[in-house]
Amino acid sequence: MNAAFNKQIGKKITDFIAYGATSAQSLIAAMLLGQRSLTTPIALNGNINSSYEFSHQLMEEWLGQTQEQLVAYALNVRNQILDQQVIFRGGNSECPIYMDQLFAFLLRTNAHGVIVAHNHPSGDEQPSAADQKFYEQLKAACQLMHIKLVDNLILGQVDYYSWREQEVIQTTLQAVED
Repeated sequence: MNAAFNKQIGKKITDFIAYGATSAQSLIAAMLLGQRSLTTPIALNGNINSSYEFSHQLMEEWLGQTQEQLVAYALNVRNQILDQQVIFRGGNSECPIYMDQLFAFLLRTNAHGVIVAHNHPSGDEQPSAADQKFYEQLKAACQLMHIKLVDNLILGQVDYYSWREQEVIQTTLQAVED
């Protein structure tokens, strides 16, 4: 089927390209390579410098996901990613989460910190009541286990929600009001 598709596309492209079939084949190869690069997961390495930067990397990687998933990123003391793991996959509107599975991963990697991220296939990045409950449980569990909760992110289609950023904003507003 792929060969038939390439042949059909090649015929249509050669109508627009003055250089012939060889150029069309190169163009098709470039298009297929581009498509593959867009659908291949990105191995995130290096330091996590900001929720904004990291969230936008993830939104690009997770673009088009139809299932909700939760991924944990185990970090060392310099906020460098030690490892990442999809902890859960759910349906299109929910994802069951068990803290024991999340912390088993974090303890195996000897994580100093963690960023937890999940997507909302609906595209709305605002947290639900279940998301808020999960965040409170996650925060308490991280304190108990002495693992730094660097951030908890929700990824929408065009924007993200960061609990860390929201707490900084609320703290700043309270300081200004006082």
